[in-house]
Amino acid sequence: LVLVVAANSVAEAPLSLDEVLSSTARAYPLLAAAEQRRLLASADLLSAEGGFDPSWKTRVNSFAPSYYPYYTVDSVIEVPTTLWGTNVFGGYRWGRGDVPPYYGNVETARGGELRAGASVPLLRNGPIDRRRATIEQSKLGQRVADGDLALVRIDVMRAAAYRYWDWVMAGRRLGIAKELLTIAQARDEAVHRRSQAGDVAEIDKVDNERAIAERTERVVASTRFLDQAAIALSLFLRDSQGQPVRPTPARLPPHLPEPQHLHEAPFQGELERALSQRPEITRLRAQRKQLEIERTWAENQALPALDVGMTASRDLGQGDPRFARTEVAANVLLDVPLQR
Repeated sequence: LVLVVAANSVAEAPLSLDEVLSSTARAYPLLAAAEQRRLLASADLLSAEGGFDPSWKTRVNSFAPSYYPYYTVDSVIEVPTTLWGTNVFGGYRWGRGDVPPYYGNVETARGGELRAGASVPLLRNGPIDRRRATIEQSKLGQRVADGDLALVRIDVMRAAAYRYWDWVMAGRRLGIAKELLTIAQARDEAVHRRSQAGDVAEIDKVDNERAIAERTERVVASTRFLDQAAIALSLFLRDSQGQPVRPTPARLPPHLPEPQHLHEAPFQGELERALSQRPEITRLRAQRKQLEIERTWAENQALPALDVGMTASRDLGQGDPRFARTEVAANVLLDVPLQR
């Protein structure tokens, strides 16, 4: 650890708890790590939303040389939506050459064929599908990350407050130890004069010297305890570069604050407030909702697939007269696993 000891006049002002908490909120590493996890949750949501990005697929086929030399181009843009799992698409198809009679649907007019349509799942992937479930879970993941950040902030701020008051207590203990040593040293002069005058026994002078040695040891121990408390506090008190700042004894507050008289609220009201605001409760509720969404999706996947679709197509340019009209096709797909 790099400990920075401030020595200018501004830094020698009494260190307050608010200053420590502000520094902790700004530069403490655990809070920065929790904030990064929050950003990761936002990235997960962005990734889940990417599941609804349009996709473009193009296939080019050449069947030459062959007995029936012909060529096809099939390009389609698909757009998934959040409306009951509906997928819409639009595309272009072109087929020319000596198309086999059993592949007559491949042939198009000279300008190719435009088509558009939609597919709607009625059972499986209708009420919920993997993409929509992932988006909802990612949104809840942000609430989980917010709860984690709030919980870390509470724990870190509480630890910072403990370290601050430990440092203040160590400073007060050192001050008391020094005062006791000063009293013993002053008494030693008086006992020494009275001993020379024969007013007190020699043993009283020896006993006071013992008290001076004992109180000197307490001053040394209290000084070390104050140094340890300052080092512990420096983990929460940081400069603008995020480096720990070790507070000097000159920054100790001159006196302790007056005790605060807290308003005693009814227990039931405080309990309800805790249940509605504590980050642990918020996080657990979001995690439970995530699991409920996963269960709903899994139950939906046990249903058979029943999809209905409709496609409209129109050929462009010259060609066979049968290509001159708009075609509309409807289809129904039933998919039932036999060993479901």
